[in-house]
Amino acid sequence: IGHSHGGFISMGYAVRHGRYLDGLVLLNTTLRHDIGADEAEIILSALETEPGRRDAVALFRETGGRLGTVENDLDLAQKMRRLLPVYFYDMEAMRRFSARARSARPPSSGALARVPKDLEPWVEDGLPSVDVPTLVITGAHDASTPPPASRYITDLIRGAQLEIFGHSGHHPWVEQPELFRRMLQAFFTGLDIDSGS
Repeated sequence: IGHSHGGFISMGYAVRHGRYLDGLVLLNTTLRHDIGADEAEIILSALETEPGRRDAVALFRETGGRLGTVENDLDLAQKMRRLLPVYFYDMEAMRRFSARARSARPPSSGALARVPKDLEPWVEDGLPSVDVPTLVITGAHDASTPPPASRYITDLIRGAQLEIFGHSGHHPWVEQPELFRRMLQAFFTGLDIDSGS
């Protein structure tokens, strides 16, 4: 299971080592940041109509949703907090997520600095060779990895299943947890897994 940039890493693993996988779940991810840019702008414009999201939308546009230059851990935490309203469709779910996140380990600017800024083209080139049951999930209101990005991935992986959650942004397991749980349970139940492997 890979979410966002973790989904890209998971796709790379599937391309190089797919024989070790029984299934692949990709959540709100992309192969290139230009895929779905028009739809992302439509989503941002809709979010921008809500006063509580305007600052987040402005920062997202300024940085391309990629946090921009980060000075230290505190700066990273502040930018993430400012951007959060863009990543959620359901503001109440965002508040619950934010409250839980405050009790977690703080974000690390050092770890962020080690994340590659460019997505490697060999992953995209290799996806048609992936032969593992794949579930791709995204939120209909995700400006960071808009639905066309997930549709594109689904088209590249033979037999991949796409699910677009209508009341979610970038975190569907937070915004629509029951639907998310049912989707994953159905997907994993349907896998032909040899318990001895």
